[in-house]
Amino acid sequence: MDEGLLLVAKERGRRSAGCVADVRSILGKKIRVGHAGTLDSTASGLLLLLVGPLTRASSYAMALPKRYRVRIRLGMETDTCDGEGELLSQKPWDHVTEELLDRELLAFHGCRLQTPPLISAVHVQGRRAHELARKGEDFAIEPRPVWISEIQRLSSIDESGEVDLKISCHQGTYIRSLARDLGRRLHCGAMVVDLCRTHLGNLTLPDALPGKRLSEMSSRDLARHAISQECFCAHFTSYRCDEAGREILAKGLSLPLAKGDRFSFGVVSPERFLCFCGPRLLSFGSLEREKGLFRPRANIFLRGQ
Repeated sequence: MDEGLLLVAKERGRRSAGCVADVRSILGKKIRVGHAGTLDSTASGLLLLLVGPLTRASSYAMALPKRYRVRIRLGMETDTCDGEGELLSQKPWDHVTEELLDRELLAFHGCRLQTPPLISAVHVQGRRAHELARKGEDFAIEPRPVWISEIQRLSSIDESGEVDLKISCHQGTYIRSLARDLGRRLHCGAMVVDLCRTHLGNLTLPDALPGKRLSEMSSRDLARHAISQECFCAHFTSYRCDEAGREILAKGLSLPLAKGDRFSFGVVSPERFLCFCGPRLLSFGSLEREKGLFRPRANIFLRGQ
């Protein structure tokens, strides 16, 4: 396998980089391997790995909507916003009813500003926030807009103050920050105790290769589990083009939408970007609406297809 897409179910307690390293060791140092957004080591679930020239699609793959199942614990707040950090505060939570929790969850729907945790991979003045925090340096992270399309309680609040939520969101959302902010609205604090990414666009956990099996597999095994490029492109408003259209795009020139055959409306807004699939080419770009043109921004040249 020298190009393709792998959907991996990462287990809790393992770093995303470990999954990347396993695949890289199987395929050899000459084959590039990347990812489309990491998961915290304390989280489990879907991780999309990109192999070969498809590593150039990383920023586009990160735009796929995500769904999580998260268990939070009321009454505690830590510096990492999960159970791995140092306790900052502990407060009574027995005033929180399920009706109150459901009402407060409504405030998180749609677009809102969110501040990532201090212990995170966010860059602050060229350095990772977690590096600065662990050295005791004083810094602030600017809040940034995030989009949450769904948040719903899945269970009752148990005797230890734990409750399960389902959250559908978009790129850049920190579930740990959401738990922290929810706890503050409830005046008791809250933190994540378990987190699983269950959906990545239209991809789900049953589609994924168990991460613990990666080290046992060969290149051929990985190729058999690869996701088709058409399945990936179906997440975007996508068009097929012929060899003539492919040559135009390969030169970096715009192509009339009428020259393509649309096969998917996708789940990513066409206002962000579109995709053209030609012989041995994936092209991501933007729409010039008034002219009816597709302008390529990133051409990915493939060996097979």
